[in-house]
Amino acid sequence: PPSPPPPEPLDAWALQAAQVVNQLLNRSPAEQERIRQLGFTQASRFQLESWLDQLESHYLQALALQESH
Repeated sequence: PPSPPPPEPLDAWALQAAQVVNQLLNRSPAEQERIRQLGFTQASRFQLESWLDQLESHYLQALALQESH
């Protein structure tokens, strides 16, 4: 979780973050593989050419907005 804004104490947040890291480090090999496969599945949804076209479109829109002001 995000750290609390100052002046909130960080002790409870640090303990919670340490517990999450500990859980991640102690995953079973089967759970690690399951999560790895989920990551590959998610990554396969993206195509570089499509992403580049979308990025170019956003930049062109931003430039058009900047030039109109």
